[in-house]
Amino acid sequence: MTKPDSYTSMDDNSSQQIAHAGYSDNEVDESLGSTAAGLQGGTADRQPSSPEPLSASWRKEPLSPSETSKVMQVLAACRDQRREELIALASTENGFVEDEVRRRETDSQKDSRKEELSDSITEVLRRHPSLSYFQGYHDIAQVLLLVLGGRLAVPALSRLSLLRIRDFMLPSFAASTAYLAILPAILYAADPQLYRLLADADIKPFYAMAATLTLYAHDIEEYSGIARLFDFFLAREAVVTVYMYAAIVLMRKEELFEFGPEEPEMLHFTLSKLPPDLDIEALVARTTSLFAQHPPNSLPSRAWTKVSANSVLKTTQDPDALASQTLRDGEMYLTRHAAEIERAEARQKMLQQARLTARKYRRPASAVTLAVLVGVLSLWLGRSGQGASALGTYAALAGVKQRVVDMFWYLVPR
Repeated sequence: MTKPDSYTSMDDNSSQQIAHAGYSDNEVDESLGSTAAGLQGGTADRQPSSPEPLSASWRKEPLSPSETSKVMQVLAACRDQRREELIALASTENGFVEDEVRRRETDSQKDSRKEELSDSITEVLRRHPSLSYFQGYHDIAQVLLLVLGGRLAVPALSRLSLLRIRDFMLPSFAASTAYLAILPAILYAADPQLYRLLADADIKPFYAMAATLTLYAHDIEEYSGIARLFDFFLAREAVVTVYMYAAIVLMRKEELFEFGPEEPEMLHFTLSKLPPDLDIEALVARTTSLFAQHPPNSLPSRAWTKVSANSVLKTTQDPDALASQTLRDGEMYLTRHAAEIERAEARQKMLQQARLTARKYRRPASAVTLAVLVGVLSLWLGRSGQGASALGTYAALAGVKQRVVDMFWYLVPR
């Protein structure tokens, strides 16, 4: 196994390129070659304890001429590291066509894989203690394990964790909720009527948390569908997972309007479940179109400018810059983002304390202000001898007092 620091130059633009984790070109080509198992006709299964993925193709029928051609394009693009071509291939029908996830395993093989999965996750968290485990992390890890095998899964998962899903592995969950904050802006840009329905029902975008948190690996039942989505997600910037959920919501517009804003529970329940028989290819196409029509920097309410510069939403925008990022870069972004969130939470706590203090002393402050004004009034009356107009003057000063107190209360942040 190569030392951790030696795989930091690995390219991160596809689930196949993820094998560039510090191994030789021959080893990488061998791993990439597994995508064309159906083409090559290899069917000899390896033992589940092997560090390599199983080699049997998930398909019983041979690849069509067009599929064969696409597999060869994928392998050539991986070999030459042509990132733009890989992005285009991943976004078209069937993604990268074949991979080792799209097959069946026996129960005994699955049990062995569970042990490998636990070992892989433990190794990644041991190497990078700044990462925090989240529920659903294993769903992502098992996809890499099944596609790449144990030997490549650990470095691949390390890079994925620090450079692609880092926001979900911070000490605070605040970054995860901020991750979804742009979802309402996407809906508003694409369909203001649908946005208004959800806003009137006070529906927050937490319904998309489970899917985006796990790159949809938790919600899609068929591994062939999960692998297809991973092809797409890892070829694009991290924000496309949010655009995909927006596309799903837009697809369900008619169903959602059957409930209306007076049934927020039903709306949230419907939104939190992916529709049955989801057409993955149609969803990828819709997501790509939605992203092109409403790119992040065009979203309303300054939604994109509010995203932290240390978030993966922004650090994955440029494929070339992402390919050059190292694990140390990921750890640096994580540290900065965590500190940023800690400062924001401290400010919020101070504001809350200020509000409580203002409420606590609002009445005493009013009484003190009135007493001072009455004292001033008494001195003035005693010196001027204008007691006859005392009532009118007192009323005027009382009005000034109330305005002073109201202004004090207004200035306290709420």
